[in-house]
Amino acid sequence: MTDLRKSIRGSRADIAAYFAGDRSRVAVQRLRVPDDVDVKAVRESLALSQAKFAEMFGFKLATVQSWERKVNRRKPGRTARVLLTALQRKPQAIFAALVDG
Repeated sequence: MTDLRKSIRGSRADIAAYFAGDRSRVAVQRLRVPDDVDVKAVRESLALSQAKFAEMFGFKLATVQSWERKVNRRKPGRTARVLLTALQRKPQAIFAALVDG
């Protein structure tokens, strides 16, 4: 049996054990989502206006404007912070994953 087949069989067994309740065979990592993201810096790094940024990622323009305000600012929710952090760190990966074609 090849090493690849052994690895796949071992992984399948680890997954089955995990779903059966045995957590000892799988190391589960928790993702660290920042408490806040500099939305303006992320947007500007992509060279997008507020309107284009909102349109491209499905945000309301007023929401983006609120996130970027200095006074009475709303913070992005957890799901938005995940996307914004990914855009900040690996924008090409996000575009590659989301662009049709």
